[in-house]
Amino acid sequence: MTRIAICSASQLFKDDLRKKLVHTCVDVSCFDCEATLIHAVDRFDYGLAFVDYSLGVESILAICFRCAQPPRCPVTIVLPCGVEQEAVMRIIDTGADHILTAPVDAIEVSWHVMLAQTRGLETSTRGNTRRLGGYVLDRAGQTVEIGNLRIPLTPREFSLAWLLFSYGPRGIVRRNIALCVWGKDELIVGHTLDQHVYQLRKKLFLNGEYGVTLRATYGHGYRLDLQNGSSRLLPIEVTDEQELGLHRPSPCIAEAH
Repeated sequence: MTRIAICSASQLFKDDLRKKLVHTCVDVSCFDCEATLIHAVDRFDYGLAFVDYSLGVESILAICFRCAQPPRCPVTIVLPCGVEQEAVMRIIDTGADHILTAPVDAIEVSWHVMLAQTRGLETSTRGNTRRLGGYVLDRAGQTVEIGNLRIPLTPREFSLAWLLFSYGPRGIVRRNIALCVWGKDELIVGHTLDQHVYQLRKKLFLNGEYGVTLRATYGHGYRLDLQNGSSRLLPIEVTDEQELGLHRPSPCIAEAH
């Protein structure tokens, strides 16, 4: 039986959706916040998650990010009328699959469940890459490109890099990093989180050499700062040894147009 998740702080929202799912023959689980949903997705396979927009954009981004990682769980955001288009596009770009407008129609809910049970919801390809300065992150290949240099990352490293580059200069709090990448509380993975950030800073040369600097923000988390003119900072062509991480590439300034 397909597991369906409903995530909202509103009991009315959860009860309403649960009633509309009565005849769909699914196993429904309700969650009050993003942390409990992310923990559940780490333990069980869910065919679909309905998420209440009133949780807030940051909470929704954390859910979408985690649900986009294997084992994948399609996400449908239920939002009221009048939500700013920029906020909606941010959510879709981060991994949300579909959007429903409240009040939710029972037939439309059933169709979403049916798609999840048969072939899964179609996903957007816009979220397969991230670009910042001279960096390009490829989700399919789990690699980071800096000019001609391609750096392979472990799944955990890439998840962390993808999250940091998704937020860029806006920054992201440590709590959400812990939830998205490890599915655990910051108090449990705090030291491991710091070690991964340290290694990623070295591995991707996030010291401003190629236009992007990874910084810790006091009482907040981490952010990526983009230097002026960074789009011109690119590494030279590298050898096989350099691609394996045995040598650091030397930066060069691209020719001015």
